[in-house]
Amino acid sequence: MLTDLHVQLGAVLAPDGIPLHYGNPLVEYETFRDQMVVLDRRHEDRLSIRGQDRHTFLNRMTTNAITGLKENQGCVTLFLNPQGRILERAFVYNHADELILISEPGRGQSLEHLLRRNIFYQDHVTITSLTESTAHLALHGPQTDAFMESLHPGLMETPVLAGRSLVINDVSVTAIRRKTIVGSHWALIFPSDAADSLFSSFLTLGQPSVCVRREGWPIMFIESESAIRQTAKSPAIIFRWKWVCGMISILAKAAIRDRRSLPAWKAVSVSPASWSCCLSIR
Repeated sequence: MLTDLHVQLGAVLAPDGIPLHYGNPLVEYETFRDQMVVLDRRHEDRLSIRGQDRHTFLNRMTTNAITGLKENQGCVTLFLNPQGRILERAFVYNHADELILISEPGRGQSLEHLLRRNIFYQDHVTITSLTESTAHLALHGPQTDAFMESLHPGLMETPVLAGRSLVINDVSVTAIRRKTIVGSHWALIFPSDAADSLFSSFLTLGQPSVCVRREGWPIMFIESESAIRQTAKSPAIIFRWKWVCGMISILAKAAIRDRRSLPAWKAVSVSPASWSCCLSIR
């Protein structure tokens, strides 16, 4: 599914079959930033939870309020251990008579095992993996909303973290508007046997670039945050930035005082137009 098509388009693939780039990462990145791209996100596994207890079952396991989700509404939630450490992160979408979970890349089996271990006696839930039976494409960029509107009028009115069921080229698609880095971000989930045809039709209809998976995201995150800093004039935003820096300082001092081990930090130089430096954990 899609792998042969990626190879025909000149993709350099990661071991899991997801494209790293298509021969010109710079052009693909600029298209990501200025126009629209289509990304194969099938390595973000999909799970379905059905049954009358599905909302309360997931609600007791995660940090977000799953029972408060309206139909066609979603949220990001975390799964923690008793010490508060993050075990899994997933996007949850309340769709008709099921909850659809989208895992972090390559974390589908681990998330499924975690869910199954927490099914108690008389929990009326059924967990099914959708990874093999569905495909997952993501559309990103400033022109994404206009492209989606051309496919299905009225989609631009969909709020962030909400979705719609629609038909594209005779294929039933669940379209979810996700939080974005730049422009807009739509996640499309549909039957896997239509993956090649739908992916190709997007390239034909909108002429978007097929894009990178790993190299593009960190650059876009840095530039996105840089744009916020350069354009933010609101005292509230400036205060929030100062509050974050203050909290980092307080936590670091507390850790030193308590003689706890600190993570290894390193400075990463970036372009002058962006951050002067960026802290990352090794």
